[in-house]
Amino acid sequence: MSRTVDVGDEVPSFNLDSQMGRISFHDIIDGKWCLLVTFNSAFDPVTTTDLGMLSKLAEEFEARNIFVIAIGNDTG
Repeated sequence: MSRTVDVGDEVPSFNLDSQMGRISFHDIIDGKWCLLVTFNSAFDPVTTTDLGMLSKLAEEFEARNIFVIAIGNDTG
């Protein structure tokens, strides 16, 4: 049975290969707040719009010490 994650929950650490290389989730967010975004399809119009807006707001997140990470499961 899967468990949902709510705002304020601590997400278990995980390792993954990313566009930034191999990362460990807790190591990369150490000492920062984190906005973790997950999505199903990298080329879905809604997803690309949402990711584009997050990119435009990158300086705002950085100013507030918030690390944004987006994880997709699209293998295409």
